Amino acid sequence: MTSIRGSVLILTNRPKNERTVSIKTDNFVEVGVPVVRGGNLTDGFVDEGFVFISEEKADQLRNANARSDDIVITHRGTLGQVGLIPKGSRYPRYVVSQSQMVLSIDPNLSSPRYIFEFLRSPIGQHRLLANASQVGVPAIARPTTNVKSISIVTPCIELLRAFEMLVEPMLKRVVANTSESMTLAALRDTLLPKLISGDLRVKDAARFMAEAGA
Repeated sequence: MTSIRGSVLILTNRPKNERTVSIKTDNFVEVGVPVVRGGNLTDGFVDEGFVFISEEKADQLRNANARSDDIVITHRGTLGQVGLIPKGSRYPRYVVSQSQMVLSIDPNLSSPRYIFEFLRSPIGQHRLLANASQVGVPAIARPTTNVKSISIVTPCIELLRAFEMLVEPMLKRVVANTSESMTLAALRDTLLPKLISGDLRVKDAARFMAEAGA
């Protein structure tokens, strides 16, 4: 039994000795670095439906940057949300909000997938939320200290790597299925009103879907 402290590097968007830089709606741009929100932290990680900030703004928020194999935890607001940015993610980096924290796993000490699965398990959720307060906006008190103090049974690194190899294909399938489901939902929302109104014929809709790869 060890603590998470020795296996991860915990980052937030509140860098030491620097002015905190927040994300506001007027920071949003059409194309740039995606911002992780609560809706992205479901079923592991939903790599769709983002708002974006500029590369320059993301550089200012470098302590809030998350990349492939990083774990994102919500510590204020909707507590208990845990997501894992998958290998081969759509974007090279993401930015988390002030209500979230990033756990970067040392691959020589542990497995990102293993720690992620533990944190969203019943016992992991219990330990994660042990210091949560429901007064005002729900929040985990001293989230960095709290997460680092969580105890977890850690198998040897060889076993963890074997575990990663076993579950990786399943994770890729989940990510692909989620992306396909969102694409189909977007097509439905676009095409159905046009079909009902008669602005689009069925054969044209079929061609449109084929071109979209649905």
